[in-house]
Amino acid sequence: KVSMIEIIAENANIWTRDCNLVKEKISKARLFAQERDLDLELDHSSQLLLNEAVINLDLSSRVQTKIIRIARTIANLEACIKINDEHLAEALQYRQID
Repeated sequence: KVSMIEIIAENANIWTRDCNLVKEKISKARLFAQERDLDLELDHSSQLLLNEAVINLDLSSRVQTKIIRIARTIANLEACIKINDEHLAEALQYRQID
């Protein structure tokens, strides 16, 4: 026969394990995001171009991140380490088509 206290204790153990698993996954996701963001490096003129586009086109942070990721892909295809104006301009053009 299982007592109510044993059931509550077992549920608490399951809940604690689940919470710890979720915390661990969140920590890993944050580290991944930080590493990924380091890979999205813009040169100075590209940063100025992006800032101007954000203001003129009223871009949200989410859209800004998407544009940078597209520019990173374009830079990767050209084997460039940093994102330059041409990459960013091309990514912005794709955004205009969207």
